[in-house]
Amino acid sequence: MKKIAIYIIVAAALQMAACNKDGRVTGVSIEPREVLLSLGERMVLTATVSPDNATEQTVYWISSDPDRVAVDDNGRITLIREWDGDNWMRWLEEGTWYDLPFENIWAAWSEFIRGQRYVSIYAMTKESLYGDECRVWFIPGGSTLEVSETNLTMEVGEKHTLSAHIYELTPSNLSITWSSNAPHIATVDPITGEVTAVASGTATITATTQDGNRRASCRVSVISEILLKEDFEKGFGTLLAGWTFVNDGNYTNRWHVGTATASSGSRSCYISNNNSGNRYSTNSVSEVHFFRDLNIVSTAENPVIISFDWKFENPQYRRDSRLEVSIVGAEGLMGVPVILVPSGYIWQRNEVTLPAMSGTIQVRFSWYNENNYMSYAPLNEPGAAIDNIVIYRR
Repeated sequence: MKKIAIYIIVAAALQMAACNKDGRVTGVSIEPREVLLSLGERMVLTATVSPDNATEQTVYWISSDPDRVAVDDNGRITLIREWDGDNWMRWLEEGTWYDLPFENIWAAWSEFIRGQRYVSIYAMTKESLYGDECRVWFIPGGSTLEVSETNLTMEVGEKHTLSAHIYELTPSNLSITWSSNAPHIATVDPITGEVTAVASGTATITATTQDGNRRASCRVSVISEILLKEDFEKGFGTLLAGWTFVNDGNYTNRWHVGTATASSGSRSCYISNNNSGNRYSTNSVSEVHFFRDLNIVSTAENPVIISFDWKFENPQYRRDSRLEVSIVGAEGLMGVPVILVPSGYIWQRNEVTLPAMSGTIQVRFSWYNENNYMSYAPLNEPGAAIDNIVIYRR
């Protein structure tokens, strides 16, 4: 339904392009108009507003399927999920289709039937609704290499095995070799991918295919002492006993621990409007939090660091939601909240270093939606997500 609404809006915008006079916008054009991408590949689109002296020069970017092709405020697109038609065939072969959300099954089946292998990216003006379309096509036979984790925090002496997978439509059965750029910090078995933390510091572990054409890496932070590690893999069970969730009963959008998205493993904590999927209702005002109290000692020589994975998108045409991380001490808020900049809905890693202090702090993750809803905007957007919270002393 969301896609249909977007198509109608953009079609109307394109038809209006020749009607305006007196220096107003007469059109928007995108370059290039068609793009071929492999899974994980990125590129930047360019939008031009006509005429050059038009009073409204701001362009807003929209993806017809942001779960598959993400676009940020600058027109940067990323193919983050393969064509659903191929998913449909694989799910049938594996017998796993009945475990999936209906909307995923419907999208896969319908795209398999009509054979559409593209997502539409639209550039639009805010007031006049002029726009243009770029079709992003999935490359048949295209491939990319991914590792099981892109960020990893380990204690000295700890071991962890990474895995790698080649996403491709035509299997090549290429072998993968592992290497470390700093073996004095972290070593890796070239065959098995087992990482061993040797000393404090940061190392990059790289997986390379046999032909040398595809690479993927994991950033490994080796630390001396972990104070807290939360990966949400046990859901709302005993592992989360120390966390408090503030999901007001009147809010549709809530923090939820589930399997709709994850930076690594199978679970994370994310915003959901149905206690299942990772989407929020754009026309619902929300202010939700989850937090935990910790007793710490942080010094200038040995500071306590809070690291976490996150992803969040807030399209330029909306600007209605935000994701924050704040630290609260005995005297109240410590500094200003860390407001996370929209990431194009791609997992990112962030670290907050605490000042010298001793006592109890509260680590709080907050998400807000102000309901600045616009009639041409989708009613459901991908929500924020947090994963792999690690509080440590380096």
